[in-house]
Amino acid sequence: MLNYVTKDININDLILDENNPRFIIPPNPSQQSIVDYLIDYEEVEQLAMDISKSGGLYAGERVIAVKENGKYVVLEGNRRICACKILMNPRLLQNRRPASINKLVITDNLINNISNINVDVMPSRISAQSSLAAKHIDGIKKWSTISKYKFFALEFDAGRTIDEIALVTGVSQSKIRSGLKEYRVIQYVLNLQYWTQKQKEEYLNLQDIKTSRLTRLFSAKTQDKKNPRLRDILDLSYDDNFYIQTALDKDIFDKILYIVAQAAFIPDYCVDFNGTRSTYEDIPELMNYLAENKILIESRKEEKQTLSSNDLGKKETTQITSKESDVENKNDLRNKEKNKKENKNDKKYTSNRNVLIPDDFMVSCKMIKINDIINELKRLNLNYSINAQAVLLRVLVELSLKYYLNNVNESGKIIENNLEGTFNATLESMRVKKIISLAEHSNLNQIRKNDKIFSIFNGYVHYDSVLPNKNILIYYFDNMRKILEICLNS
Repeated sequence: MLNYVTKDININDLILDENNPRFIIPPNPSQQSIVDYLIDYEEVEQLAMDISKSGGLYAGERVIAVKENGKYVVLEGNRRICACKILMNPRLLQNRRPASINKLVITDNLINNISNINVDVMPSRISAQSSLAAKHIDGIKKWSTISKYKFFALEFDAGRTIDEIALVTGVSQSKIRSGLKEYRVIQYVLNLQYWTQKQKEEYLNLQDIKTSRLTRLFSAKTQDKKNPRLRDILDLSYDDNFYIQTALDKDIFDKILYIVAQAAFIPDYCVDFNGTRSTYEDIPELMNYLAENKILIESRKEEKQTLSSNDLGKKETTQITSKESDVENKNDLRNKEKNKKENKNDKKYTSNRNVLIPDDFMVSCKMIKINDIINELKRLNLNYSINAQAVLLRVLVELSLKYYLNNVNESGKIIENNLEGTFNATLESMRVKKIISLAEHSNLNQIRKNDKIFSIFNGYVHYDSVLPNKNILIYYFDNMRKILEICLNS
């Protein structure tokens, strides 16, 4: 049962909500900027005229507020309270409707009826949101897309789970997750340092821009099938709170987003970009930037050369389904290994080596267990001890990552029982310290994401249906070799 009190509050003591999910207002808004927004987009001037004609607010329309920092902030009824404030002080129309200031009919009876408002005061914003969201299960479906996404973000950041947001809004969990991701991207893009004040004022009103012109580009198919999708170029991913992550240098990542956002939102920035069927390939400035920074063309060539030097050729990109909790789908893992085994005559996955680790793999690590594993994997014949070596390789990778993070005083980044998480932390550390090249970094990320190496490693240990293959193990080691050498020589 909701715990709230009802009281009469003077209209001047009610504050319009700066965090209302339906309001798309600039950062650090003032009460006047909220009034201006409501006049422009929420027809509050007309509402003021209707209240004037009726002599006051209609019965049964509750105003809900919460007391924050000694002020009563309106959570439900912002349009009505704004309209009443305009009637009490018509000068609030000055910025947007100066000609209407003298047209409002304001009587003593009206002033008396709207000077004090009957308000339900909730104990906290979070406790109020359940009531508001439940009321708006149908209403939220009529909100603008970006308003919905903003609501999801406000609720999630306030501590609501995806399940709870879905329950009180009637929106599916998948749409909520998707909305959170898109809202984080739009927030990030609009806060980039490159925008001029003129661009912000003329083109970046969040209520007006078509956000899908930008967000659709991340997953859109490319015209040239050899080119990766934009999200892969950006190495775009999200953490547990749906904030964006990337392995790219931040300056490069931000610049790419800025160029793409200009094409999406700034008229005539790119004549060949129409926002519906276009791809990032239609943005000349972006293509030039990618080429200049060796992100699209040169890095792919370097990546292929790295793989070719190991007689592995082009990487396999078949994905294995994995649940978010990292519990592997056994059938998919088995099928992936089966398919790779059937293709063992393909040059991509064949090797004349009968040992997993070649003799020229030399490290300075003094840890006895790690050195023993390396020596065993140099001696054991892959034709006879494949399962043992698959498990040993996994152990070697885990111990090597921990060895590195301990040596560089970043042991706090070790995530027990989460090998992939520890690998990501190690890779990011090496990127920041600039001890791994862009091509090597990209290659290792693709091994992690596309080949799902850590899901397969876990499958070797936990599932009897996931069977290792000689050539695949060699493929994994040769592509992990660089990071292992860095770790064990640290």
